[in-house]
Amino acid sequence: MINDMSRPQNELEVALFAAASDPAARPNFYKILCESSVLIPHVGDGPEIIDGVVQEETQLSLPNIEIQGQMHIPFFSSEVRLAPGTRYLGMKALDLFSITKESYLVLNPGSDFGKLFVPSEISEILDGSLFTPTDTFVAKKGTQQLIGQPKEFPHEFVNALSRFLASESSVESAFIAQHFIADTHTEPALLVAVAAPEADFQRLAAAIGIVSRETDKVQNCVDIIRLGSDARGYFANQTPFYVRKKRGLLGRLFG
Repeated sequence: MINDMSRPQNELEVALFAAASDPAARPNFYKILCESSVLIPHVGDGPEIIDGVVQEETQLSLPNIEIQGQMHIPFFSSEVRLAPGTRYLGMKALDLFSITKESYLVLNPGSDFGKLFVPSEISEILDGSLFTPTDTFVAKKGTQQLIGQPKEFPHEFVNALSRFLASESSVESAFIAQHFIADTHTEPALLVAVAAPEADFQRLAAAIGIVSRETDKVQNCVDIIRLGSDARGYFANQTPFYVRKKRGLLGRLFG
């Protein structure tokens, strides 16, 4: 019989369990977290609750636990992650982040499936910058660019990226390269080129940025560009590392 502690209890925990071992699942984890409610232990007298809602300007006493020399506010993804007898409140994750700005938080301390959150990461979640590309750049006409295949192929990153893109039905293909743009880069950067609709590109670029940040052994700088049907340039003669699988008629029939 499977112990409840090792079984996801809700959609947030399904995303958390997947993200714990796979960088490709982390963009979806952040998305689900922002849509979820979480449980917050509290100490002292309980707050006033009317119709299931904590009243405005209520003072909450939240516990802190020390992790790696830093105090963290704990919160939990389900009741089974809490110690028996713990007093807690339910709250939207975004509301928790809003009232604990500049604090360090930890999801599910003591569990096999948890996550640390630092203040800068929480700020990026709250202001939405985590879900948008950090910088955009338009090369001027005549700008010198050197482009080719990476000297050390980033297998771990490419594998994680392939798993992520497999969940994105709008992406037709993706390529990897290394490039250097004069007056922009101080060192060569990885370049990910995706063939996808323009309407999806900003979201995809941000998610690819999360995958790159969460993958070990990736260069500090990863650039992402969109490949239109009329502008493939260097990549026209390259083999994509990812191609969307087309499902045939038999793959769509069942029963």
